[in-house]
Amino acid sequence: MWGAKKINGWTDTEEVVWKTVESYTEQILKGETNNFLKYFHKDYSGWNYFSERSVKKSDVKKELNNLPKIEILSYKIKPVSIQIKNDIAIVHYSYSAKYRDSIGEIRSKNANYTDILMKEGESWLIIGDHIGNELSIENIKEDKYKIS
Repeated sequence: MWGAKKINGWTDTEEVVWKTVESYTEQILKGETNNFLKYFHKDYSGWNYFSERSVKKSDVKKELNNLPKIEILSYKIKPVSIQIKNDIAIVHYSYSAKYRDSIGEIRSKNANYTDILMKEGESWLIIGDHIGNELSIENIKEDKYKIS
């Protein structure tokens, strides 16, 4: 179902989906792991930096509970595109973060996310996702993203 386009070019549904992404991002930034995980569908399957296999919701919970402690100095997400077909939304967005790591050094990170959300009842839940490699000038110069 496609809604009427708004001034920003998004339909009402696309706006709700993006607000959902912002909401679960806010939860994880506040350290609210349990609230963050409420946005995950019970059948979630996705990728992360640490595993050669796809991970399930229970794996995400374990991973979040074992991450090194860092201080987030800034974190911004920016939508790239949202595509909705029936009860599935594919959300591509970028993020940039600045943080103080566990030894006190300030670091920056920029990458891309793809989140796949499924509508269940009135809620949009993450059913799958993928975190892209960190974007950096060094990776581009070394041609790490060349497609053969």
